[in-house]
Amino acid sequence: MDVNKYVISSRIRLARNVSGIPFPRKLNDERAYDERAYTVMKDVYDCVCSSGRFRIHKMSALSEVKRTAMMERHLISGDLVKGGECSAVILSEDDAVSIMINEEDHIRAQCIISGLALTEGYKILNEIDDAIADRIKYAFDGELGYLTACPTNLGTGMRASAMMFLPALTLNQYIMSVVNQVNLRNIAVRGVYGEGSGAEGFMYQVSNRCSLGATEEEIIAAVSETVRDIAASEEKAVEQLLKTRKAELTDSVYRAYGLLTNSYKMDSKEFMNLMGQMKLGASLGIIKIKDKAALDEIIIKAQPANLILLADRELTAAERDIFRSEVVGKELLALKATK
Repeated sequence: MDVNKYVISSRIRLARNVSGIPFPRKLNDERAYDERAYTVMKDVYDCVCSSGRFRIHKMSALSEVKRTAMMERHLISGDLVKGGECSAVILSEDDAVSIMINEEDHIRAQCIISGLALTEGYKILNEIDDAIADRIKYAFDGELGYLTACPTNLGTGMRASAMMFLPALTLNQYIMSVVNQVNLRNIAVRGVYGEGSGAEGFMYQVSNRCSLGATEEEIIAAVSETVRDIAASEEKAVEQLLKTRKAELTDSVYRAYGLLTNSYKMDSKEFMNLMGQMKLGASLGIIKIKDKAALDEIIIKAQPANLILLADRELTAAERDIFRSEVVGKELLALKATK
């Protein structure tokens, strides 16, 4: 079994705080200038930006649309979108590494890599974390590990997660059974934007629930094993779907393609539902697509804030829905294989 048929990407995230400074939400006014918060931002910038491979974006210098577009691309969190004068994000050239400054914690660094590659992501991020630790004294306790704003991040401060595409388990209504099973392993299954979000387009985040009492290697091993098990369940569900509902499935895929390429307007919810069907059809070879990975980029482009940036002008909700249909239709028609 090729697990990467069902894993879109892997993410390692490390939460860190500076010793002797209150958590960002406990500073006098997190949206205003604070010398302590500014010092954190400057020190982290000096640590990682000297090589020229990173660039910094202060939240106060970005429009709300640009901040939201970054969140839609999973580069920053919803909390950082609301960040103030001393909040920022440091991005690598390829956007694989993102270091959020003065979000819920002083430092939240993440690395996102295609496929199931948690070990590789941790290696990249650990080198950056070590470089920052050489300059900044982290808040650390001998028993509790790294001290974090949220108790579930105590210990290693690490969240290891994989974004999975699970259409068959969803359509066969087995997904809740899978969620209940992995809960027993202290693993969480959440929506596409994490806690509190929905599983749009059949996409789910699978991650460790807490990090206290386990090493980084143990967390990565536990999440990776769970992801492989879920992928195996999805593979079986796909086989069952093809045996029992192939005609219905084929029809829904072609209907989705027809709507995606011919609709005049389309809201976000309808788009995500149809793209989930489209991706399923492409993965099963029902519809031939030149580049299946490009479908995930289309999903990002069609998100509200990214559409506004693409249009390079303000759009009402109705105008955005019309523009989404235009963009998605052109992109999919260009991807459709002739044979």
